[in-house]
Amino acid sequence: MKVDLLLDEIEQSIQNRTTRSVAIDRDDLLQMVERSLSDLAVEGEWDWDKIWLAPMIQTATGNRHYPLPEHFPENFTRGGQDTGQEFMCKLSDGTNESFLIHKSPEQYFTQNITGGNNGTPAFYTVRRDAGTPLLSIFPPPDNNGGSHYTILGLYTPSYWKLESQDDPLPGGASLRPFLREAVLQKWYLGRNAVQYAEHKRSTSDQLGLLRYRQAKSRRIRMIPRLSETGTHNDYSQMQRR
Repeated sequence: MKVDLLLDEIEQSIQNRTTRSVAIDRDDLLQMVERSLSDLAVEGEWDWDKIWLAPMIQTATGNRHYPLPEHFPENFTRGGQDTGQEFMCKLSDGTNESFLIHKSPEQYFTQNITGGNNGTPAFYTVRRDAGTPLLSIFPPPDNNGGSHYTILGLYTPSYWKLESQDDPLPGGASLRPFLREAVLQKWYLGRNAVQYAEHKRSTSDQLGLLRYRQAKSRRIRMIPRLSETGTHNDYSQMQRR
């Protein structure tokens, strides 16, 4: 679903029934949708809010530092390998891909960075230089036989910016009801306490439904938990497969 269709739905819900006019600018509605997306993204672990590093980073021989998108968060998404220990930042040599190992900025800069020889990068850190997010890798990359390396990754933006009303809505139709109610909730804030309360309850219901839909789409199973003696007890645990 595109953003403009969502805005059409919101406008129809808040327009004056007599004059058919809407007392809020459409650009303001678009900004409210952006804020709702950003607020929702930090409320839980979602499947819809992760995007690829685009464009992917192409390394240059000996260059350790590369700019990241302005809306890049503190790190890449955690997950993978069923243990959730890796961050989703990978290095490709054109034939194979491998995870880059994350180091905190303090761990990264304890290495002899200046004296490091060019080679296949194995570690990375994310830092900010005058507010600009940067990816730093070590060892500095060689030319990989002339083809260099590609760095790709998966992350959740620190804020959502919809460049156009023609942009597709992240999460598609499943996210649309929540965003519509979330924007209406803000619209009624300070205008009508009764209707605001009504939309606040509706927003909470939509959020619960959104979480249910995501949980339902994931593969899970119940596994009995063993007691210390090796026998089954009355508890169970959810394991994602």
